[in-house]
This record gives sequence, structure tokens and C-alpha cells, in this order.
Amino acid sequence: GSGYYENYKSNAILSDYQLIHNDSARSDLVRRKWLDNDFYYFYLGIDQNLNSIFKYSYGLSGSHYNGNHFGKVSWVKLENTEGIGMDYYRNIGNKSEFAAFGKSALQINPKILFIIDIHGRGVNYQINGEDDQYGLLKYSRNFFLWNPKLALQFSPTSNLNLSASASYYEREPYR
Repeated sequence: GSGYYENYKSNAILSDYQLIHNDSARSDLVRRKWLDNDFYYFYLGIDQNLNSIFKYSYGLSGSHYNGNHFGKVSWVKLENTEGIGMDYYRNIGNKSEFAAFGKSALQINPKILFIIDIHGRGVNYQINGEDDQYGLLKYSRNFFLWNPKLALQFSPTSNLNLSASASYYEREPYR
């Protein structure tokens, strides 16, 4: 999807927005910050109960995010200002992710269930362009994240279920 928001800037420096006016270096203006994003996702999974004591679930997923971010000045108080409507910054951010997981459950006896869950993710970030706050951006990073989990469930009665688990969790940085 795409969208924007606007800010009124009082006495803004015109060159910060790549604007030119013959008589002044500053003016009130309205800037419009845009984003135009696309997101794609797929999932493929299999769940199966082999018998009354063993079941499993395996799957793959993938996603791709493309974020196009840019800014334009939509209005300047001074007449005859050059550059209105032109981009004063533009950058593109991409995030691609591929994940695979497997989960198996073994009913050891009617009261004890053992579970193993493994999840792996590959994530790629790429950012390229210019930002109005941070300047030039050029970033590319790959992550492989591994998240195993072991769990044990004990059900001494039909009204009580006790669980214990040990796991390790990794996540890529937010920004």
C-alpha cells in the first residue's frame, strides 16, 4: 500500500529540501513524506498424526517486503520557488525472509507428552538511498537465526496440565 503524511515547517531552510528561491534561503513550507510498500508471503505446511502416540508438523514460509520511502515539498509560502513537487530524499528498503520449521510430539504414556520444536530463519536486509534525517543509507545484512525448543507436558488429571520447556530464541534487530 501507499500513503503519506504532511508536516508544516516554519522558517525552513530551502536547501534542506533541494528548493531554490532567488531572494531568500528560508520559507514556511509543507513537506509530504511518502511510503509505497509491497509485501508478499507464502506458507506451505504439513500436519500429520501417524498414530495415537506420534504426530508432527513441518513447514516452509517466505516473505518479501519492498519499502519505497520518499519526500516531496507540496507547498512553499514564497512564490517562484524552484523544486516544488520534486523528491528531496528517496530510499528503498528490502527485507527477504525464508523459514523452515519442524515440530514433533511423542505421547510417552497417557500422562506425559514430549515435544521438540526447531525453527530456522534466514533474513536479508538491504537499504539504499538517502534519508532526510540520516543522510546517505547503504546497508546490507544477512542473518541466520536458530530457535530450538524442548518441552515436556505432564497431565496428572484431566483438569490439570503442567508444562516445562527449555528453548533458545534469536531475533534480528528491529532497525
